[in-house]
Formats: sequence, C-alpha cells, structure tokens
Amino acid sequence: MKVLRARLYELERSKLDARMMQVASALADDVDREIEQDFILLRTLSTFPSYVDQDWPNFYAQAKAALQGRAYVIVIDDSLRQLVNTYVPYGEQPAKTGDPETALRIIRTKQPDVSDLFISRVTKTPVFNVDLPTLTNGEVTHILNLGHTAESLLPIMENQGLGPEWSATILDRKGK
Repeated sequence: MKVLRARLYELERSKLDARMMQVASALADDVDREIEQDFILLRTLSTFPSYVDQDWPNFYAQAKAALQGRAYVIVIDDSLRQLVNTYVPYGEQPAKTGDPETALRIIRTKQPDVSDLFISRVTKTPVFNVDLPTLTNGEVTHILNLGHTAESLLPIMENQGLGPEWSATILDRKGK
C-alpha cells in the first residue's frame, strides 16, 4: 500500500511539474509577444515626421493620440533629460529620466532594451519601460520609451486561466 501511495504521489507530482512548466512557458511567451508589439509601436512612432524633426510639441500630441491611454511615451536625450512625457501635460515632464540605469545601458550598447521595475518620478508607482534608441551617425541621440505600470501585466497573467490555488509572479532581472 505504501508503494502504491508513493507511486501515485510521484505521478501527481510529475503532472504538476509538467503543468507548471507549461504555464511558465506560456506566460513568458505572452509577455514576450506584448513586448515585441511595443517595439513595433515604438518603431512606428520613431518614423513620425514630428519625431524625426524633433518637433516635440507636435510629437507629444500625435503620440498621445496614437496610444489612446494604453501606455505613455517618454523621449529622453543622451544627457538623460526628458523631452516628452505623455503621462503629464506637455512641458511638465520631470527634468531627468527616472531610470538612468537602463538609459545608460542603451547608450553604451546602442540596442533596444526593457527596463527592470523602478518607481516612476511621475506616478510614484512601480513601472517598466520598453526602450528604443535613436541613432545618428552611430551614436544614441534619443531614447524613445513606452512606459507601463506594473499592473499592466495583470491581464497577461489572468489570461493563463489559473485557478485560485495558483500563485504566479513575473520577475525582472533583479528579481523584483
């Protein structure tokens, strides 16, 4: 009888482990898909004539209209100064980015990136950015950010169809 119970436990544990791996993989795929859509949106925004011409008041209005409240756009320059932040009225953006670590990494690598979770200077809540550098003569001149609240990931988690007995967490590089 003990052998049978041990075997049943082993089988149930194996099924649970397989389900956890399936959920983790599906969750990672869904997050990756959302981030890739963000990069597509940023690439599109970076082609707006107002962005290319650095006409920040017009870019602010066009970006805000394009997003329709889905997220917010921030443009920073290579000195980490915020030029545009659609979360606040035009001209009221904080002086500097709230995430210098990611900005400096992008300036160094010249590659798109996703920030770790950090506390926004504007919302005072946990946020993360999807970031696209703008290169001129091989150097980063601006970084176009698509900002999200941490709560924006909840629908992705809810779409996994997990019951109340489940607990799921999405972690950044720092384990936040």
